[in-house]
Amino acid sequence: MKLLFFLLLCPLLSVSCQNQKPELSGFPEGTAFTVSQKGKQLFEYRFREPVPISADLSLAIQYRTETPLGIRLVVNGADSWECSPADATQIRYAVPIPSGTITTLTVSVDPAQAGTIEVQSLSLVPQWYGFERNDSALSITAFVQRERQGYSIDPPLPYRGTLSLSAASNAAPIVVEAGGTRFEASGTVYIPSGILPAQAFPVFIDGATSARLVAQKISAMDPVKADPKIVLEYAQSMWRKSQYEVFSWEAFPSILIFDTASYAVQDALLKRLAFFVEKAGFRGRLASDREIAGLHGWNAHDYRADDLARFFDQAMRTKFPLNDTEFELQALLLHNGIIRRSADGFEAGTGAIVSISRESSKNLRERFMAHEGFHGIFFIDEAFRAFSRERFDSFSPVAKRFILSLFDYQQYDITDEYLVVNEFMAYILQQSVSQAGAYFGRTLAGQIAAHPWRYTVLPRRDSSGAYPELTSSFQAEAEAFSAYVQEHYGLSAGAVSRLSITQA
Repeated sequence: MKLLFFLLLCPLLSVSCQNQKPELSGFPEGTAFTVSQKGKQLFEYRFREPVPISADLSLAIQYRTETPLGIRLVVNGADSWECSPADATQIRYAVPIPSGTITTLTVSVDPAQAGTIEVQSLSLVPQWYGFERNDSALSITAFVQRERQGYSIDPPLPYRGTLSLSAASNAAPIVVEAGGTRFEASGTVYIPSGILPAQAFPVFIDGATSARLVAQKISAMDPVKADPKIVLEYAQSMWRKSQYEVFSWEAFPSILIFDTASYAVQDALLKRLAFFVEKAGFRGRLASDREIAGLHGWNAHDYRADDLARFFDQAMRTKFPLNDTEFELQALLLHNGIIRRSADGFEAGTGAIVSISRESSKNLRERFMAHEGFHGIFFIDEAFRAFSRERFDSFSPVAKRFILSLFDYQQYDITDEYLVVNEFMAYILQQSVSQAGAYFGRTLAGQIAAHPWRYTVLPRRDSSGAYPELTSSFQAEAEAFSAYVQEHYGLSAGAVSRLSITQA
């Protein structure tokens, strides 16, 4: 029995320009190789000149078979790799190449497996570990095995480096187990290296149609891509700066999330912005440190691109002395396109920023993340803004008087309709639907009732001390808002994360 191997590569080597990876080209189409029934080796290919390789590249061979058929690759007569697909006939197999050069490549197959192999390409690709399935086609790398109902990925120590994992599924929930930590999500999941356990491998992945482990290379100015749940649990020891870390929301990449080590750090970054954008009596002007030193900013923050651009533009035009941390913020916003330089100043780019602090308690961090996260979506989604405005306009007059009095008490400028609608939405969505009625109808109403000159905005109180009209109005709003964010973003009241993280 003979096995034909059609190699569609030509034996030419082209090396690209400096700072680009070398490119491989192959044999003329139609070249055929045969292997005897006694031998496993198909062919050995010796490159005309050694191919220079950097440590971040893999060698990928793409081939097609009539029936599932595995191959063995041997690079430079030493490094051996096996690909054994059980249920695919269109294969792209990638193996990591140590830095140095490639001189020879040997391809083998078990002669007991009859069939035809057609090689379609041989190339150098950025190094990754994982798989991607599409019907009968499979892209797969070294260190990946079928296990349980999914796959395991277990690169040896020399190949691990700093790896981040992304996985996707068309419909099924994705489960990733790594070092005793279980990540679950629907649709997609991204797990940055900073939250992978120290002993993460092997990583088990069920339910995904694709998964990639890649080296994480992030410059000091680039945010770490992450779901808000990961931001909350990210090890502070993995921050690149001791004062704060910057993330981009995985589902909404134009929204940056700042997590700060303390309220003091957060104030240095954003307190002056809070007064410039939102505080009654200060909006639209730059206040000196001395003027606002004894005043409270916020324990969490949110700002759209337009207001950030106005802030830095006015500071530049008036030569207002910003602090060093505010200049760091300006550079980060420019680098990530949230603000842009104009002909004579700054203008809005795309996106928004939100911020929470490690000084807040765990429960408050979770609530602040929901509150600020929905602000971020409000800033970037016009349809969500329109829905929020419609809900506010049709809101119960009694409940509306109450919420406006509350915002005034908290020093929001209630003459700014955009700000009021935005805060109305975020307060509604910052806790679960089941908590909303009691939060507004008892907790916040109780705060207003304690102020004699504000209590007149409150409706009738029942024998338990609650305000039934407020409870029912805000409960209904929470249900409406939660249904909207579930339908449009897959989120819910009190939860801006699509990911759950549990410990075994």
